[in-house]
Amino acid sequence: MVFGKYVAASIVMAGGLFVSKAAAEQKTVCCIDGAPQGFIRVGSTIGANSRCPSNDPQALNLCIYVRYDNLKSGDKLSVCADEPTPSGWTESKPFTKLAGCDDQKYSGSAKNEKIIQKK
Repeated sequence: MVFGKYVAASIVMAGGLFVSKAAAEQKTVCCIDGAPQGFIRVGSTIGANSRCPSNDPQALNLCIYVRYDNLKSGDKLSVCADEPTPSGWTESKPFTKLAGCDDQKYSGSAKNEKIIQKK
């Protein structure tokens, strides 16, 4: 279920910082639906009045994704560290605390953000 779509360039987006100057499409979908093809998660939020199911009113049930599969070589994205790095991209070591990124992979750590760069 898609709730929104818009283009962003070099701005802070609900949870993630788009580092490169290229335009990137953003989608907000129910977390249980998973990532749309060609998109990577840059944050999550609570959608208490959304149509996304949640047993906990404080649960992050809306995930924010940015399209990466149409970006150019050298473009960079700041993404949640627990997201798999796409093929053809390199990643930095996890660092800082990105709002809206959970700590599933780095449990108990504040290092839940990474920069990915297209080769």
